Amino acid sequence: RDPERDLLPFCAKNNVATLTYMSLEQGLLTAKIGMDRVFAKTEFRGNESWNPWLIPVNRQRVLDLLAGWTDLAAKYRCSLPQLVIAWTVAQPGVSHALIGGRTVAQVQENARGGEIVLEAKDVSRIRQEVEARRLKSGKGGGKSERALVEAEPGRLVLLRRRGGGSLGAILAVRPVRGRRVLIDALLPHGGVIRVKAGN
Repeated sequence: RDPERDLLPFCAKNNVATLTYMSLEQGLLTAKIGMDRVFAKTEFRGNESWNPWLIPVNRQRVLDLLAGWTDLAAKYRCSLPQLVIAWTVAQPGVSHALIGGRTVAQVQENARGGEIVLEAKDVSRIRQEVEARRLKSGKGGGKSERALVEAEPGRLVLLRRRGGGSLGAILAVRPVRGRRVLIDALLPHGGVIRVKAGN
């Protein structure tokens, strides 16, 4: 959620296009990953430290949330994934949404989500219901853990530095002690800096 506080407003103000990543949370927001799905520890979705939404307590919260939007899906005659995509592109500052697809049918279905225009009251309702669902960590994490989930190679971030902020693309993330990581980011002029995140 950090990009909504600084990155998206910055891009909107400066007419910079943005592309959301993991818009369907690696399939979780399709409502097709049930509680019985088990991911191998070697799979990215099986890494609870980097993917806390997929641990059982959070997965159930997400499934319950999606189940509460079936009336909206019926209203717009769309699937739940299409509803999520439509809500994502309706957010201020968002110009593009990156959605994965394994088949032609999935790509076509996802594209339909970008054509749906939600009413303001429905955009607001979804946000309020999302905000009411707090992320829980099996290891007691909070804001810092959510920040680490956002630190992935390829993600565009707003780096706060002396004299102001600048956009950067994450090149690499290296775990250090505790929940701290070192992040290497590429700046617009071609330079690379290293910053620390977490606690």
